[in-house]
Amino acid sequence: MSERKAVTKTTALRYARSDRAGKKAILDELCALTSWHRDHARKALRQARVLKQVRPRHLRPPLYGEDVIEALRFC
Repeated sequence: MSERKAVTKTTALRYARSDRAGKKAILDELCALTSWHRDHARKALRQARVLKQVRPRHLRPPLYGEDVIEALRFC
């Protein structure tokens, strides 16, 4: 799967800059290489150019109090 993502990332810029005939050739090449359907390949090429914003995760509050944790450590 990581190889497919790498191929998609390298092909995405070339796909975006191509005309209609070039896009057809690129899609044929990508479908033959990854064995994806054309619709999925098109979507993957579009998504490869979008940057994902990573947000920090919120930590959960502790479920057990310190007295319960001490009792478990004792066991």
